[in-house]
Amino acid sequence: IGFSRGFDLYSDGESPESHLTGTAENTFRQAAAWLERYAHLPFFLFVHTYEPHAPYDAPEPWKLKFADSDYDGAPVRLGPDADAEEEKQHIRDRYDGCIAYTDHWAGWFLDRLDNLGLRENTMVVLFSDHGEEFWEHGDVGHTSQIYDEVLWTPLIMRMPGNDYHPVRISRQVALTDVFATVLDILDISVSGVYDSYSLLPLMRNDQDVIY
Repeated sequence: IGFSRGFDLYSDGESPESHLTGTAENTFRQAAAWLERYAHLPFFLFVHTYEPHAPYDAPEPWKLKFADSDYDGAPVRLGPDADAEEEKQHIRDRYDGCIAYTDHWAGWFLDRLDNLGLRENTMVVLFSDHGEEFWEHGDVGHTSQIYDEVLWTPLIMRMPGNDYHPVRISRQVALTDVFATVLDILDISVSGVYDSYSLLPLMRNDQDVIY
């Protein structure tokens, strides 16, 4: 369906259904292997994992890292089927385990990038496409409502060199802004009209910025 367009090399890795058993480790290991082979060249690398994702079945030791190991209730069931508060909490805890699992392997991959000496000349952008609602507004998941639980996602950018100081932007931005921001940082101009705004003025704490 066109996901490979624009890439010199594209791999689906695991099948989409494999996220049911957790694939972040395999994904980041494959990305690290690619990096070790091509890191001597200028590169753009996009790494995507389905984790964290329902049914929140991360491998051990993350699966029950936050959940009660003695829980003997229903398995993970999303939607109206989950009704007991104990069951809902178990699902939330399993989700947290999936986050910890993914965080571990994302950190592992960034360590490999640093060990290859790429920290000083590589821009890293980490983001998620959506969050999850856990019955805060009567539903669960991310497909039916657009409350903050679903809309607020991580967006972390690590710049190379010493030209940028750590800053946390409090105002709400959009993932589409990653496009214009990366182009702005790289000083690349693109013709045409697109729904994306550079976050660089916010990152530089420009008091005159209008967003």
